[in-house]
Amino acid sequence: MDPDRSPGSFIDSSRFDTLVRTRTWEWLDALSRRLHLDVQLVDSHAQPGLPTNVGDQTALARLVASPLPELRNLVTAAAARRTRQIAVVQGLRISAYPLSERSDVVGVVLIAYPMSGRRGTGEEPIGLEIAAQSIVVGIQAHLQATPVAMRGASFDDVALLGHVLDAMAAHGTDREIVSAFAAALAFWKRVDVYGYVMTADGMFAAEVSPPVPAQTQMPANIPMDALPAASVLTPLSRAQIQALGITHGPDVFVARIPDGDFPWLIVFLGAISRAEAARLGLYVRLLDQLVRTAVSEATIKLVCAMSAHLLEHADAANEAASAALDALNASTGMASSALKVTTSYGAPLIQLGQMEPRHGDGPRGTRLVIIRRAPNRYTLTLVLTSAEGRRVTRQHREIADAAANLLDAFVRSVLGRLQQQDRRTAARSFDEVLDRFAAQAIERGTAVSMVVLLMADAASFPGLTQQWIARIRGVMRAADIVGMLGEGEIALLLHDTPLDRAEAVAQRIVKMLETIGDRHASPVVATGVATRVPGGGGGGAGLAAEARNDAMLRATASLIHQQPRSS
Repeated sequence: MDPDRSPGSFIDSSRFDTLVRTRTWEWLDALSRRLHLDVQLVDSHAQPGLPTNVGDQTALARLVASPLPELRNLVTAAAARRTRQIAVVQGLRISAYPLSERSDVVGVVLIAYPMSGRRGTGEEPIGLEIAAQSIVVGIQAHLQATPVAMRGASFDDVALLGHVLDAMAAHGTDREIVSAFAAALAFWKRVDVYGYVMTADGMFAAEVSPPVPAQTQMPANIPMDALPAASVLTPLSRAQIQALGITHGPDVFVARIPDGDFPWLIVFLGAISRAEAARLGLYVRLLDQLVRTAVSEATIKLVCAMSAHLLEHADAANEAASAALDALNASTGMASSALKVTTSYGAPLIQLGQMEPRHGDGPRGTRLVIIRRAPNRYTLTLVLTSAEGRRVTRQHREIADAAANLLDAFVRSVLGRLQQQDRRTAARSFDEVLDRFAAQAIERGTAVSMVVLLMADAASFPGLTQQWIARIRGVMRAADIVGMLGEGEIALLLHDTPLDRAEAVAQRIVKMLETIGDRHASPVVATGVATRVPGGGGGGAGLAAEARNDAMLRATASLIHQQPRSS
């Protein structure tokens, strides 16, 4: 920048003229017509920079052609302040965006729509604001592309799309990259692009839509078996289109990226010729490459951040794990994450965050659960919940998987210290541990129930109780705690579970244990259940003892009932 020019001022108009006139702008004309917006590029004197055959009959073009002081002041303010400026001029609401190249302001983008039929002059509708921002991003990317005189026609589209997606990939997520891809193709190719993410049940769920979708009916979910087996760009037959419930789609192509588990499904709709399909194939490969790069770079950054926290707080396992979860949330944009590490017999070593979904949580595909097991040592469970009902994407899964591996390695390194703490906790009795976790759940507003199982033959066969615990734990939820109160006594702490459901859980476990090893009768002598609810008084204190007493009473009643009556 020249030293005699103040920050925010224009460079000379000749440079603006060179930047604008060496590029084609038919796409901008088509886009502005589709969005029902007036768009103009102007220089430092508010003079139009677009070719005379583009948009020369619009209301905004006529204003630009006239020497109105209000419009010139608007242009000058946008350049000097380097932020969007808004004014209403002769019935048009005009937004002025500074147009930059490197550190210089080279011009201003004017985007307008008529005020007639709109209420007041307050903030513009959110849809128009998003559309205007997308236009400005597209213009900036177009100016960064190689001028038309310096490249062949075949390089134009891919290079321009690469500029847009590469800028997004530098800081964005895979969802944001797919959204930018959809916006670019809608604006420049008039092809509607929809992004679907794969859920754990094998369905593709809608996640990304074009910024201004056509009047097309798209399914909310697409079964994987309804799609072609190939992951490359593939056209759908008319029968496949109708079976999916897609309407008004003259041509529909699908592709899956990246390869592997839980890919994105990209759906293209529009009048797509054979030549255009070949171009779409190039775009898909570019999208695939950038998504892979973004996921890889985000994973590396997360591993570095989490490693730093785990090393810094290595002497305090809970603090280290908590800091690592905070880094995970920041990296993924998730609403929350939770971690639970339990011993082989169910005693908690680390428990951070909310493991079970709250009532009213988002649709399927919004939670991710990852489990790592070290047989006969511990089980690690990592749970992530997405924000605003958004579904878990491929990037979330890969980052979370790397995080789980790192946390698993950390737990292995501090397991001895955690087990010493567990033994000290056990010395205070498992009853106290259960009561404490029950009290914490009640404080969070969650009802809890305790189930105690009295088992037969436990004293005669050491280790048998642990076998039963392992089998029970395999069918319980991640947040539930299963462990041994004493030899032949198994306790289950059930979160968000009222009394009737706890009784049903106890009966299901009795039936499940009917066949174990060579046994054909349930080893359960009796079950006891106790429940506490928020605001009911008592908190979690004595909950395990109450459930044990209930089991004892039921066992005694059963024995009395079985005794033969004297004659």
